Amino acid sequence: MNKFFNALLLLITLAEYAQRSEAAVCDRITCRLPRCHCPTSRPPAGFRPKDTPQMVLVTFDDSVNFNNIRYYEELFPKNNPLRNPNNCTIGGTFYTSNIGVGNTVYHHIRKLWDEGHEIASHSISHRSPPSWWDQATYNDYVEEIVGEKDMISNQARLPPEEIRGMRTPFLQIGGDSQFKMLYDNNFTYDSSMLTGKYSAEQIHNTPPIWPYTLDTPPENYLCDITPGNCPRRPYPGLWEIPLNRMYGVDGKACGMADSCRTTTEEDTFNYLLLNFLNDYYNNRRAPYGVYVHATWFNRKNRFTLGGLKKFMRYINRMPDVYMVTSYQVIQWMRQPTRLADIKNFQPWKSRRQQC
Repeated sequence: MNKFFNALLLLITLAEYAQRSEAAVCDRITCRLPRCHCPTSRPPAGFRPKDTPQMVLVTFDDSVNFNNIRYYEELFPKNNPLRNPNNCTIGGTFYTSNIGVGNTVYHHIRKLWDEGHEIASHSISHRSPPSWWDQATYNDYVEEIVGEKDMISNQARLPPEEIRGMRTPFLQIGGDSQFKMLYDNNFTYDSSMLTGKYSAEQIHNTPPIWPYTLDTPPENYLCDITPGNCPRRPYPGLWEIPLNRMYGVDGKACGMADSCRTTTEEDTFNYLLLNFLNDYYNNRRAPYGVYVHATWFNRKNRFTLGGLKKFMRYINRMPDVYMVTSYQVIQWMRQPTRLADIKNFQPWKSRRQQC
């Protein structure tokens, strides 16, 4: 009898596994750009890596206020000498919460937007504990994420259609409550899902993942902080810009760049550069993300700011590297353009950027 039940249990387990596997397979024949893209480590449209522009995302989470605006002004000065190879100014993305380490000052948000940066929603309250976001309801997400979008639009006087994306606090995704909220409210993308191995020794077998759409629910490895909170339903056309893990000098993984410990400006520069070069040379040109909080610059020594500035100056000398916003990555994904033609790619020549 025990053998019978064990065999029955095995069959049920295999059936459930097969069902999950079938549900997680993205059909690469029917899922086609510009509306749909499957998770992959390869460039879209069959491009070779050498024909693909290397996109770099520099993003900042939390409030923008009198305490941290000076760091952003130092990274992106007026009449910024750092320009992309198409002669347009570089851009960053600010995932903004109303409350963080100080409340957001919305005229700073307007100034950043006027200078060509992207503004996205990061919640009103940024409340703790992190587990709250795992369990938040659909209405909670509407209140927090759509609510912050409305605050940005009203108080910074930004057109609401310009606020296209979000990132959850603490990278604690909220399953279908979060993604149905995004889909219902016409957001373009999320950038909260963390993926990648936990040790630098494993990275050669797991190249970074390109942005993809949620036409098919993602497999657990694509959102592995809380895999139980991966979305289980499809959200056609809604994009995910994944956070591919970085690796510190000790070989340990970190989700955001400020989670790996550095002690000097040179240390910070080398850490950012080595992670970048690993993607640039050894993998397949997936967008490289430097995701930080402003508090990274608030520590006793300001070496992290100096290290990041040095890194940005270094990659800015490379003729195939573009520092772009999150939405500009989506624009390229929808319309893949070869490196040879990228200087004429109109979506990267927005009216707010000086070209």
